[in-house]
Amino acid sequence: MTFDELLRVRMGRKGSDLHKGITEMTMKKRALWAFAAFGLATTGLSAADPVPRLVGPDWLAANLSNPKVRTIDTRPAELYSGEKGTWKRKGHVQGAVHHVWVEDLNDNGTWKGVEVLRKAYADIGVTPDMAVIVSCGHGQMSAHTYFILKYVLGFPKVRNYDGGFNEWSNVDALPVESQ
Repeated sequence: MTFDELLRVRMGRKGSDLHKGITEMTMKKRALWAFAAFGLATTGLSAADPVPRLVGPDWLAANLSNPKVRTIDTRPAELYSGEKGTWKRKGHVQGAVHHVWVEDLNDNGTWKGVEVLRKAYADIGVTPDMAVIVSCGHGQMSAHTYFILKYVLGFPKVRNYDGGFNEWSNVDALPVESQ
């Protein structure tokens, strides 16, 4: 993953800056730090590398019942359940499993070990042989989970639904679940 690819995952397909006050250089420095923290190669990174994989609501809706596709909602529990939220409809994408992105971090803010992360995702039915779609409200929290799955755990088929539940909940024809 290049620095610019991580930025595009973070910023989404609309190209809007989802993290006010963070400059591109700061994001690149953070990406470099993330790569180094996991011992990932930082040489040969290029802005010319391809854009990360993103999905939209049409693709996701067409694959909701596909057993080879798993959607992960990375928002806090009260948003996933529908208990809270400011969206038109509350809850989560039908069939999405729940894994809050901060569960990948230790109490001191460092990432948990690879085997701990692998087990946490396996425990919710997320395995490397699946196409994994990460989602949140607007594509911010899910960018972290995209990085963990794709570049730390090596899952080959990870995509980010950057429109997130904000986009999904505004289309009445798209199924929403709450608990």
